[in-house]
Amino acid sequence: MAAVHISFPPLAPLTTSTHIRALNDLRAYPVTSLASSSSSSSFPSYVPSFSSASVDADGDAGLGGVCPPGLAFSMTPGGNGNVALTTSREFARHDVLLIETCALSVQCDDFDEVAVDAQPETLVANWDKQVYAYANADEETKQAVMNLFALDVTQLPGTYGKALQEHIHVVAEKNGVSPEDATRVVLKFVANAVYKSNKVVLPLVSSRANHSCDANAVRVIDFPKQGLVTLYATEPLGEGDEVLVDYTAEVLWSRPRRIEWLRRTKCFDCTCRRCKRPDYEGALVCPRCLPYDKRGGGFQLPHPMPPDVGCIVRDPPTSSCCHDDGEKKGECHWTCGTCGLHISETDLDVALPAGPAKSVLKLEEYASSLAAEMDVATGTEVNVSSAKLRHVAQAACYTVGPHHWASHAMAVAIIRHASDASISEIAAMYKGVRTWLRQWAQLRGGACRWIGHRALLKAADRMRDEGGPFLDDAREAYTDIANNVPPFTELFRRAVSALEEMQLQ
Repeated sequence: MAAVHISFPPLAPLTTSTHIRALNDLRAYPVTSLASSSSSSSFPSYVPSFSSASVDADGDAGLGGVCPPGLAFSMTPGGNGNVALTTSREFARHDVLLIETCALSVQCDDFDEVAVDAQPETLVANWDKQVYAYANADEETKQAVMNLFALDVTQLPGTYGKALQEHIHVVAEKNGVSPEDATRVVLKFVANAVYKSNKVVLPLVSSRANHSCDANAVRVIDFPKQGLVTLYATEPLGEGDEVLVDYTAEVLWSRPRRIEWLRRTKCFDCTCRRCKRPDYEGALVCPRCLPYDKRGGGFQLPHPMPPDVGCIVRDPPTSSCCHDDGEKKGECHWTCGTCGLHISETDLDVALPAGPAKSVLKLEEYASSLAAEMDVATGTEVNVSSAKLRHVAQAACYTVGPHHWASHAMAVAIIRHASDASISEIAAMYKGVRTWLRQWAQLRGGACRWIGHRALLKAADRMRDEGGPFLDDAREAYTDIANNVPPFTELFRRAVSALEEMQLQ
């Protein structure tokens, strides 16, 4: 890939010694204690007065489901043995594909409750909730649940299958169902459940959509309104296109974190376009373009980066390549699109003379772990110290460079939460994230899917009010919002109204 130069404004000049100290002091911040929430929860659900229509093989929209007239889904075999949800006509971006009520819903207080590698006692408690919900449903709902796709026990971790064999009869007897039915219910939940906030819900139709980390549709769940699930397109869909949703619902996550989450909850390795291509999101500064002896302490990057410095990108995963979970199956390689360097993982694992990690690869892991912790903060509405945000942003940008996803996660944190950030800083961070998404990461959708729709709207309002050189950035931000939120939302109306006002000025 040709070099794409992305830069952020200097946050503060750092010497090698202060940078090392900053990195080592970061864990003193109680970031992990902050609760996380998805930005998509800000979408208001709305039920248009559509007429019921056929959406599955039986011509039934599901329990309480509605969809636009003329919509029908074709159930065709998917690559993973499941069915694929495909359209029978064209849809524009933001068109509502389906609205349905959840068949079953259970409480989930912690992510570990739904992980297939959880402790047996946690698994049993979770199974009890699921089977109880099924046992107390009406017969129509029970039959619909049993018609859903389910994983085979052999596709689950051995410890999970063993625990299921040993304990499911107790759960079945407690809830008055057969062990066979209890087992089937549990397997239906593993394959089809959607995790949202503190609940696990089981929709009947939208659950048939397969996963992609670069999805073309999204499910919005509104619990106050009887657990309504609205499925709408985030990209234009043609006739016969497969509807793909992101099971993680977290576009900020790195590839290793997405892979881990999907393995722990859905028991499969993602093979979507985003996961099977070179890992642009995890790019590191090329050691040939910028040798280690020209970096502070052997690791600290200059800022801004020289324009002739490229990045190395991990090659697409193959059967002979090491996996992101650390299981070594062969030698991985990285390639620089600027100088053409092709380097093995072993040769890249160079010892560092200083810093918070022993090698270049470990430094990348360290920066990613910091970003993962800050991701918890960026998903909340709590006030996070602006000094803390800049502290972590420096650590990421000066460690792994402006092409690594961790640097942009920090930029997102500043846009969302640094209330004292200047307009020029906000605009520069937005430009950096926007350019990275479009030209480097090549992901669908706009920057607002990363930054958050409400946070970007607030930033756009500030840039518009400041005027002058920031008007173009404000216009770009409003357009970004209008292109990536449903047209029936207040956010869409506000963005379009702002664009119309700016047009008249």
